Amino acid sequence: MSKRDGSALVRVRSGIEWLSKVANAIALVMVVLMMLLTVIDVLGRYLFSTPIIGGFELTQFMMAMVVFFGLAYTQVKKGHVSVSFLVDKLSPRTRTAIGLATTMFSLGLTALMVRQSWLQAQAYIKSGTLTLVLEVPIVPFFSVAVFGLLFLGLVVLTDLLDGARRIENSRERWLLLLPGCLLFLLV
Repeated sequence: MSKRDGSALVRVRSGIEWLSKVANAIALVMVVLMMLLTVIDVLGRYLFSTPIIGGFELTQFMMAMVVFFGLAYTQVKKGHVSVSFLVDKLSPRTRTAIGLATTMFSLGLTALMVRQSWLQAQAYIKSGTLTLVLEVPIVPFFSVAVFGLLFLGLVVLTDLLDGARRIENSRERWLLLLPGCLLFLLV
């Protein structure tokens, strides 16, 4: 890749990071709304014997928004759990190859989750599935999973491209073959 390709990757990455920050801000708002809804629901139930109808259902959907809108931002900040006590003992070359292989695996797994979530959303559209209590369509809430996973996939893709670019610019270009070989062995 040329320097120009690297700067294009930086621009794309910054756009994706901005979108993930927006999604994360929405997730944070949902946390506050869940908290308010729960407090009002509990107060209504115990003080006035009148809970909020559909309060639990709304909390479930807001929780889905929190989880799926927070995934990409967590990946941008490298905040996902990783266990590296074995990998840390390996050589830098081997760590780099394993890092690329796991990033490729993560990208494939994320793509599979996006596809399956999309197919499930399509099934909900066709069936017209409604929530049990509030009887509102479930598709808008389920689509949050599709978009959140798609944002995560874009972040993982830019991680993969960035790692490949760093290797390509080094003397260890042969490492670019290693993750593909490892994935081939796993499949």
